[in-house]
Amino acid sequence: HCSGATGLDVLAGHEAFGLRLADPTPTPDPVRGALLVHGFAGSPRQLRALAAALATDGWLVEVPRLPGHGTDVRDIAEYRVEDWVQAVEAAAAILREAGVSRLLVAGHSIGGSLALATAEHLRADALVLLAPFAWPTPGWQRAVAPVLRVFLPPGLRVFGRLDLGDPATRAGVAGLLPESDLDDPAVAQALRELRVPLTLLEQLFRISSMAIRSAPAIRVPVLAVQGLDDTVSRPDRTRALLSRFPLPAALVELPAGHDLVSETSPVRDRVLARVRAFAAGMEGGSG
Repeated sequence: HCSGATGLDVLAGHEAFGLRLADPTPTPDPVRGALLVHGFAGSPRQLRALAAALATDGWLVEVPRLPGHGTDVRDIAEYRVEDWVQAVEAAAAILREAGVSRLLVAGHSIGGSLALATAEHLRADALVLLAPFAWPTPGWQRAVAPVLRVFLPPGLRVFGRLDLGDPATRAGVAGLLPESDLDDPAVAQALRELRVPLTLLEQLFRISSMAIRSAPAIRVPVLAVQGLDDTVSRPDRTRALLSRFPLPAALVELPAGHDLVSETSPVRDRVLARVRAFAAGMEGGSG
């Protein structure tokens, strides 16, 4: 992985494989399964604590690695939304084949968008959206994107003038690249030199649009957890997303940024407790 690496390799993730966790004690019927989806440029490692907590509660947990993630951030541009959706659907199929009859789908950031966009097809019984990524695509961008692809260089240096000394900038970058050590000079330099293909930015807006369009069709319990200081998935956008659901969604807002459940999140234990309580509430419901 990234041990001892320099240059762009320092932006590599820490996990190239998914996670599968189950409590060693027998699981009562109906079999409960939880599908957890990590965020952009992250890996299953981000959701390890949540996966372990649910497994302890008797859930069979599947945490797939989205294609292009968990290795080198440059690999992500080789894939499209369809590849990420397919990975989520394949993970759900694994749980169903294991006998899961009650399915909880949860995701962080882009993972939350994927959870929402696939929920109806997966026949999810409940959703947990952790800082869901819901950026409405500006009309002007839809109109000029085909032109930009022709005239702009293959990659944009979106972090070219990065100032990691600015708290807001730092929080935003940490949200997008949660597993990068922003205090490492090599990481800062690699970010400034990183070229992001326009097609990758388009994929982010595509999955966001899919999630927003899917919201009105969701008729299962939904828990959303939002950081009030989040500069990536802003609180106002999450509230707007939840307003599209036909049934009221439970919203928990905490004094946090984009990072909610990783090992370094100051609110991780509070989030885990909320999700575990929500999942336990599925016992008596019908979905």
